[in-house]
Amino acid sequence: MSDLYKLQSSDLGRFIDNHVQADANFRDCCGEVIDTIVKHLQGISGKLKPKRVLKSGSLGKGTAVKERSDIDLVIMLNEYTEVEQLMKDMEQLLKSLKVHVLKLDKVKHQKTTRYSVQIETMCRKQHNHDVDILPAVDLLEAGRSTNDIFRKMASASPTDIHEYSVSLAPIQLEIIKQLPPKVKSLITLIKYWKVKYLKDENEPEMPSLAEKRFDKPNWPTSYPFELVIISAWNDVGNPENFDMAKALHAVLTSLINHRSFKIMLVKQMKYSSGLARNSKTPFIMDPANPFNDMYHGLVGGEAYDWENVVPEAKRWLSQPLFSGIEPSKRW
Repeated sequence: MSDLYKLQSSDLGRFIDNHVQADANFRDCCGEVIDTIVKHLQGISGKLKPKRVLKSGSLGKGTAVKERSDIDLVIMLNEYTEVEQLMKDMEQLLKSLKVHVLKLDKVKHQKTTRYSVQIETMCRKQHNHDVDILPAVDLLEAGRSTNDIFRKMASASPTDIHEYSVSLAPIQLEIIKQLPPKVKSLITLIKYWKVKYLKDENEPEMPSLAEKRFDKPNWPTSYPFELVIISAWNDVGNPENFDMAKALHAVLTSLINHRSFKIMLVKQMKYSSGLARNSKTPFIMDPANPFNDMYHGLVGGEAYDWENVVPEAKRWLSQPLFSGIEPSKRW
């Protein structure tokens, strides 16, 4: 059975194992792709010479969906010590980076954003992999404490604050990687649902690199969904083992009520709650960055189209899987 909406509770675990979570062969194949790209990046000299390359995205976090992965490679540049200095050179750095990565076999350029070069590549199993390559400043390895970094961000302009987000990627990665395996399984299942069901009618599945497109929804990316799931898990006392159907019910219900979000992940936050800048409700504060409201994302401060998620969440909740389940403080 491969239709998520036809599942009974007794089918759920087997469905996750067979259709949702990346198996060892897929992870090994993806690992080969990543290692090839990382080795190529490590050979770059000049201003793009890496100090280290951080493997993030779903594979780095341990939340990859079967036969589909998004890979973030954050290049911590050796030459830069200040974010402002990096941003002045970013346009030229990205042009050079694109030239370098296109020297690899089986690589197709998707687009270049303000912060990254986005490519698509294929592994030996013929799976497509979306790779986001982002230059950054290695602030945390430069001997600076997170408090020092946040204090400097607090005095920066709103535009400059966002430029720090990529350099804080190691904190974000650490938060997700430390979650118990079953919470990661819950995240992976919601991501599978997002990919397969949150999409335009004429699209085979949700675009992996979500973006604001003319007359099309600005779907939330994976990270806001991860934070919503962690918030729901915090609310029930952080159990390492739980009933997956009850957990899903709680997460989907919260998505329907997204206008009430006041998500502050105090247990996971790397800063004091007083530092958080949540100027408007609803909000989902990034536990790795006190200036990053993930309800609104980084698209000009404009909220993701959460309302477009609601009908599909209601549709799933109406299925047999959730028969008899009521909101509860226990999963």
